[in-house]
Amino acid sequence: MGFIEDIFEDLFEDIIEFFEDIIDFGKDLIGAIGGMFGFMPDVPDFNLGQGQSGEGMIQGILVNKTGATGHIPLVYGTRRVGGSVIFISTNGESNKYLYVAMTLCEGQVPSDAIEKIILEDRIMDIGTLNHGEVVSPNDADKYSGRVQFQFFDGRDDQIASSILKEAPGWSDQHRLQGISYIAARYQWDKIETREDAEANPFKGGVPRLNVIMKGKKVFDATTLGSSHATAYGSESLIHTNNPVSCLLDYMRNPRFGKGLSNDSFDWQSWGVAADLCNQDVQFVAGGDNQKVFTCNAAIDTSVSLMSNIKILLSGFRGMMPYTQGLYKLNIEHAGDDTDITSTSTPSVVLSIDNDDIVGGMSLEGEVKENRLNRCIVTYTDIGTDENPTFKPNDAVFPDRQDSDQKTSDDQYLAEDGNIRLEKKITMPHITSREEALQFAEVSVKKSRNAKIVSFTTTLRASNVTVGDLISVTNEHIGLSNKIFRVLSVNVSNQGAINFSAVEHTPANYAMIHKPGDIDRPQTNPPDDDPYAGQRADLTLTNAEGERIAGQTFYFISASFTKSSDPLIERYYVYYKLSQEPQYSLNSIIGKNADRRVHVYDAGILGQNYDFKLVEEDSFGNMKIAETILNHTLTRAFRSATTGLTEASGAGGSSMQNVGADALSS
Repeated sequence: MGFIEDIFEDLFEDIIEFFEDIIDFGKDLIGAIGGMFGFMPDVPDFNLGQGQSGEGMIQGILVNKTGATGHIPLVYGTRRVGGSVIFISTNGESNKYLYVAMTLCEGQVPSDAIEKIILEDRIMDIGTLNHGEVVSPNDADKYSGRVQFQFFDGRDDQIASSILKEAPGWSDQHRLQGISYIAARYQWDKIETREDAEANPFKGGVPRLNVIMKGKKVFDATTLGSSHATAYGSESLIHTNNPVSCLLDYMRNPRFGKGLSNDSFDWQSWGVAADLCNQDVQFVAGGDNQKVFTCNAAIDTSVSLMSNIKILLSGFRGMMPYTQGLYKLNIEHAGDDTDITSTSTPSVVLSIDNDDIVGGMSLEGEVKENRLNRCIVTYTDIGTDENPTFKPNDAVFPDRQDSDQKTSDDQYLAEDGNIRLEKKITMPHITSREEALQFAEVSVKKSRNAKIVSFTTTLRASNVTVGDLISVTNEHIGLSNKIFRVLSVNVSNQGAINFSAVEHTPANYAMIHKPGDIDRPQTNPPDDDPYAGQRADLTLTNAEGERIAGQTFYFISASFTKSSDPLIERYYVYYKLSQEPQYSLNSIIGKNADRRVHVYDAGILGQNYDFKLVEEDSFGNMKIAETILNHTLTRAFRSATTGLTEASGAGGSSMQNVGADALSS
C-alpha cells in the first residue's frame, strides 16, 4: 500500500510543480493571452506609450516624422505608411537638390514591396520600384524630371544609396541594414510661370511622402505539421497577411519580437489556426471570396510585447494558452477546426458531471456591464485604388439600414428595456469592412448569452486548458450536456483545480451575409493636375479690331460661362503658340466679373494657338475647366465702326471687347 501511496504522492507533486510553474508565468492565473473574445475581456488600450487614441494610431502611421531616435514600426500585410526622416542634405548649384532618407519599417520586405508612392497627396506615375533601383516619375507625371527615388527592402547585406552618396554626410558606411527605407532626391527649379510652381515637388520644406507597401516577409504557418525544426534565421519566407504567420514571426523574431525558440510552440495548433484564417468565405451575397481573417498591421515597436501580442490576437479572435511548457494557439469559433463556417455541435475535450465536482458549482447569468445590443468596430478603411485613404472608419452591428438587422436591433432593444448598450472597439489591423462587421456581429451575439459557470474539479481535468470546449451536466442548476468554453484554470495551494467557463453557442459564429458597401464618391481624383479634367465650355472665336493709329490687328476672343460651383473664387486664362512649350497668363477674372468675353493680344494670321481656362476655389485648389489646342487664327469680318479699349473686371483686368458687333464666326 505504501508503494501505491508513493506513486500517487510523486505524481501529485509533479502535477503541482507543473501548475506552479505556469502560475509563476501567468501570475496566479493559468489563462491565455488574448483579446476581448477569449478569456481576457480587457482589450489593451491602443495608446500605450503614445498618448493617442486608437483612431490616432491608425492615422499616426501616415505622418512623416523627423529624427533618427524614434521607434521604427514593423509592418505586416499591406499598409499605407509615412516614415521617419533621418537624413536631410542639399547639394548642387545654389543647393538645387534636396536629399532625404526616410525609414519605413523594420525587417526585410519583398524587393517589389512599394505598390504606390504618394507625394504631397498625389499618387505618382512611377511604375515598378524595385530594391536598389533608381527611378523617376514617368513623362506623364507633373513631377517628371524633378524627383528620383531609390528603395531598399531592408535586407541585412544592403549597400549604401547611390542617390544619397551625392550629398554631403552620406557614405558607403550608411547602409541601414535590416531597415526598409526610401532615398529621395528632389530638384528645385527656378519658378517663372504658374506651371513651374505646380511642377516643383517641394516648396520650402521636406515634401510629404507616403507609400503603400507590402510588409515583412515571414514563414508561412499554413505549412506547419506536428513538429518544426528549422531555425528562425534559415526559414523560407513569403509575403502574406495571414495573421497566424504574422504573430508567429513576432513571437520568434530575436531582433524586435520575443525571440522564442522552436521548442516553445505547440506547432500542430498553430498550423490548424493558420489554415482556418486562410479559409475563403463570401461575406457579401454575390461578392468576391475573402480570407476569413487577415492582418495588415503597422506594429508600434514602442509598445510592450504583451500589448502588441494581445492586439494581434484580437484581430482573429485568437487565444494563446501556455500549457505544458508550450504556447498553444486556438481561434474562437463554432468548434469545427476544419471548417470555420460550420455551426454544427462541436466535439468537446471533456465532459463534466456531478462525480467530477468538488464542493459545488455556481452559475452566473449575463450582467448588464458586459451585455451589448450594438457594437461599433473602428477599422482601417483602405479606400479605393484612386483614393487609398487608409483612414479610420466604423462598422456597425446591428445596422438599422438593413431590414434584417433592424428587426434584430428592435428585438435586442426590447429585451434590454429600450436602453442602448453600445461598445466601441478599435481594431487598427483590420482593413476589411466585412471582417470588421463580422467582428461586431459576433461581439453582440456572444454578449447576449454568456452565462459563466465556476467549479472545482479533480485531477481528471488536469489536461484541460484555456480555450478548450467542455460539456457540463448538473441537474441541480439545470445543465444537461451544456457546452462551455474554458476561461481560466486556477490551481490552489492544496492542488484543487478551479475552472471558470463561458457558455458556448455555435450559432453566434455563423457567417451571415453582410450588406454591400455604399458607393464611394471619388473625393480625391487620381489626376489632380491643375491642368487636367473638364468643368465648363470654352469657346474661341476670331476677331479683328481697329486701333487709333488705323492699323488693323487680329485677335482670338474666348468666352465662357460662370461655373456652377459656389466655391470658385477666380479664373485664369492662359494661351500660347501651339509649338511653344510654355503658356503665358493673359487674364485673371474674379468670380463676380460681369462680362465673360475676353480679347487677347494681337496674333499672327495662320498660326495655331492653345488655350487653358483654370478655376481656383476658396481653398486654393486649381482645376482646369477646359483646354483647346491648335486653334487657328484666321481673318474675321468686322463691323464698320468698332474700337478696342482697356477695361477692368472684378478680380483682374483683361482686354475686353466694347462693341458687340466686333465678334464674328
